[in-house]
Amino acid sequence: MTKRKEQVNPTRADNIFKKMASAPTEMKLFMFFALATVITQFVVMFFCPFEIRLAYAEKMGVSTSGSYMFSLIFVFLPISSDFKIRLAVIRWGILSPLIFGVFLCCLMYLNIIHDGGRFIKSGYWGLVWSVVIPILWTLLILLSPRINKFYENLSNSVVNPVSGFK
Repeated sequence: MTKRKEQVNPTRADNIFKKMASAPTEMKLFMFFALATVITQFVVMFFCPFEIRLAYAEKMGVSTSGSYMFSLIFVFLPISSDFKIRLAVIRWGILSPLIFGVFLCCLMYLNIIHDGGRFIKSGYWGLVWSVVIPILWTLLILLSPRINKFYENLSNSVVNPVSGFK
């Protein structure tokens, strides 16, 4: 009797990890930075005393995690999905929350929007964290050919949901 080799089908998690491993370094850095920002702000705002929240808001500025949180959805969507998603949808899904966050932060720093809250008033480091760094991420995502190629390859390698074929 000969032993028959069983084919091992990769699980969905294996496919996701392979896609994540093939992501360019810039995208991995963005994912790590965005996750760290979201988790840090969540922990500080919900589990730390008021004095620490106030010190955090004075140094880091207004809520920066909102734009990163919504951008992460569009970063992980094509990686975890089996459906074909156009590159423009992915790119602008990542960039539009960042650009909108920068726009709102600029309005707050120019005192066009002001609700009288103590958390809006912050120093120049708040401007760096809520305006300059998201602008740098936006430029990196827009201008990186490796990120564009990664998402193009990802959209070409997934299954078409209508026909079921590649």
